Amino acid sequence: MILPTLNYKLLTNLVKHCFITFLFLLSSRSSSLYCQLNGSFKFDTVSIPNWPAIHSFSFAYADPYILMIGGRKDGIHPKESGFEIQNSNQTIYLWNTISDSIIRYELDSLSLELIDYLSSANTSFTQDSQFLYIIGGYSQSIFGNFKTYPILIQITLNDCIQKILQNKDISPSIKVIHNDTFAVAGGQLRQLDTIFYLVGGHRFDGKYSSSSSKTNQRYTDALRIFTITPKNDTLSFNIISEIHDDFNFHRRDFNLNPIIAKNGDVKLMAYSGVFQYNLNIPFLNTALIHGSQFEEILDFDHKFAAYTCARAGIFDRDKNEMHQIFFGGMAEYYRDSINQISRDAFVPFVKSISAVTRKADGRFEEYLFKEQLPGFFGTNAEFIINPKLKTIYQDILDYSSFENDTTFIGTIFGGIYNPTEQRNPWQFDMAQKTVSNPYLLKVYFIKNNSTNTNSYKNTKHKYNIELQPNPAKDKFIIKFEQEKEINSITYWLQDAQGKIILNKSYQHFGNTQITISTAALSPQNYSVYLLINGETILKKQVLVIK
Repeated sequence: MILPTLNYKLLTNLVKHCFITFLFLLSSRSSSLYCQLNGSFKFDTVSIPNWPAIHSFSFAYADPYILMIGGRKDGIHPKESGFEIQNSNQTIYLWNTISDSIIRYELDSLSLELIDYLSSANTSFTQDSQFLYIIGGYSQSIFGNFKTYPILIQITLNDCIQKILQNKDISPSIKVIHNDTFAVAGGQLRQLDTIFYLVGGHRFDGKYSSSSSKTNQRYTDALRIFTITPKNDTLSFNIISEIHDDFNFHRRDFNLNPIIAKNGDVKLMAYSGVFQYNLNIPFLNTALIHGSQFEEILDFDHKFAAYTCARAGIFDRDKNEMHQIFFGGMAEYYRDSINQISRDAFVPFVKSISAVTRKADGRFEEYLFKEQLPGFFGTNAEFIINPKLKTIYQDILDYSSFENDTTFIGTIFGGIYNPTEQRNPWQFDMAQKTVSNPYLLKVYFIKNNSTNTNSYKNTKHKYNIELQPNPAKDKFIIKFEQEKEINSITYWLQDAQGKIILNKSYQHFGNTQITISTAALSPQNYSVYLLINGETILKKQVLVIK
């Protein structure tokens, strides 16, 4: 995880206009009602001798082993440092999930190049049965420089695991492609059938600093779709499509998971993440990816899980409903100690358990469960499903395979643990008090448990927006007829190639319209995005003509 790089003038402005933590009465911000996923969660926190406390790593499962590579051994990074080599994980860990024993394999026997690659953090990774694929990652090199690595790695799992068990050289199990396409940190990688999808992320070179003026950071703003094929003793890749979108793919440190669409198709869904274009707050909209197409989901704003966290997919065949569950992590919105929904634009640690549900009619809704994690867990953590349970596709659990009472569904492991009572230790110079998670959290689902009737539904504010005239020749006007007062507003104008060409923010807005000149714009369709009061995303289309 790389937290925001801000200049403090912008930060002060953000605090003044956007951060002000305020409470929403449940009657106005959320409703206490019956959640679509009928049940509740409970957790057992356990310890394993010699457990590798790491976060932001890559992993793969080969029964009964879990292979863990790279990542960090510290907690969340401070404001003016982080990712130094002394806290890089330079050990490969092999976890036997039956005996709960840990085998260590030190990287120092490998080439210096492989040591750098295999000890980086915030990689994009995915497993294709017998292979683990790892892309990019950021860390301090053995040679002292801080960089994002332009590499794709393929690890043959069974061969690698056997060599680790025998304490032999694992180099023959590893193949590497060098290409700037893969210089990505904080992105997400998934595979559907034989196609790979590399979504979002950024390239961060040089030492981390909280001041944006001192960093060299470039978001990919892209969805890269490609295949990988063997070529003699090496690998080759072929880019099928690269889609640029300054708004939708200007995100990193987010969650990307397969979902079952209402017609039964498997798609990828990108959830929240950070940061919105020219604004240091999380994304609210989500995007569905299918083939070389993506579809924005704008009928709800995703609010309860912003950063990468442990998550599990559950599909209910009988109701044709898909539930993506998020465990803890960091979020702008959370339920506080007096049972109200609070907002903190600095995106603190949360104990929340939330679900984004695709209903049978195709609409999406978000719920916050009554239960919470036993502590501030989940950030940059992973979830391994119970292999005895039936799955629909990859790691999507089949709800019908759950027992009638209590079902062990999987384990949360790794990640960052905040043992303090301060939700935002980074902001209050207490980052050093956070640690890599030393525990395992066993997750159980209790079907038909009545405690879940007090879950909270995230509701989206309604604003009536009109663009006039449309088509527009020299200018168009955004007109507002709203039920709720507009205090602040930001708009973005995006062309058909996905490039944002105009953006502007208004504080203390108080008006009913905005005029935008189109005299210098080429004729085409443009997307107009609006962020209202820092909490609601809307989108409209305008056609510019000459």
